[in-house]
Amino acid sequence: EALQALRTSALTHVDETPWKKRGILHWLWTGVGEGVTVHRIDRRRNREALTRLLGTDYDGIRVTDRLASYDKIPAKQRQLCWAHLERDFRGFAQGPRKGRAFGKVGVDIAQALMRCVRHHRQHGDRARFEEEVRPHLGDLIELLVDGACSEIPKVSGFAAHLLARSDSLWTFVDHEGVPPTNNAAERSIRKAVLWRKNCFGSQSDRGLRFAERMLTVIATKRRRAEAVLDYLVEVARTAICGSPAPPLMPQTAPS
Repeated sequence: EALQALRTSALTHVDETPWKKRGILHWLWTGVGEGVTVHRIDRRRNREALTRLLGTDYDGIRVTDRLASYDKIPAKQRQLCWAHLERDFRGFAQGPRKGRAFGKVGVDIAQALMRCVRHHRQHGDRARFEEEVRPHLGDLIELLVDGACSEIPKVSGFAAHLLARSDSLWTFVDHEGVPPTNNAAERSIRKAVLWRKNCFGSQSDRGLRFAERMLTVIATKRRRAEAVLDYLVEVARTAICGSPAPPLMPQTAPS
C-alpha cells in the first residue's frame, strides 16, 4: 500500500543512508510522498535499487541529491537539493585559495535564491517570485560556464557536473509547490539513523523486513496525524484472530 501510494505521488523526496545486516553494508532508502513515507532496505545503492523503491513510471517530480543513481530520473521531473549545493559551494569558499572565489559567488547565488523562496512564502505572488529568481539562475549558469573552463580540476569538474544536470536545478521555479531542498527526506531518515546507531543494524532478513516496515508504519501514521499505537494494536488483534490486517492507507470507496 505504501509503495503504491509513493509511486503515484505527484511529488516525492528520496534519500538513502547505510544500514547493516550482520555487519554487511545495506542501504535504507526513504521516499516521502503525499501522505506517505516509505522506508525500504536494499543491498544496493544503485539505479536498480531506486527502481525497486519508486517503480518504473515517473509521472511526478522527485527531489533528490546528486547521487548518480538518480540520474535515470528525467531531468524535467527532478529537483536537485539546493541545501547540498550550497554546502558544496561553501566547501570551495572555505577550501584551497584557488577555488575560493568560485565558491563565494556560488554561496551568494544559493543564499539569494533561498531568500526569494522565503519571500514568496510571505507574499504568495508567483509571477513576482519567478521574476525575482530568474536573474540568479542566469548568474549561476554564467558561473558554471566560467567554472567549467577553469584550470583548477576540482572547480572545472564540479561545474561541468552541474551544467550536465542544469535542467534539474530550477524545477522548483517552473512547478509551484516543489521545494528547492530535500529536507523532507532528510528529516524522515533521521529517526532511522538514530535507530541504526542504537541497534547496530539487523541480524537477519526478517530483521530487515521488520525495521523497514515498522519505520514505514510509524512515519506514515505520524505524517497523517494518526495514532500509531492504535494501528499496531489493531494489527496484532487481527493477526491473533486470523482476520485481514487493517489497511495502512485510507481506502477510497469504489465509484
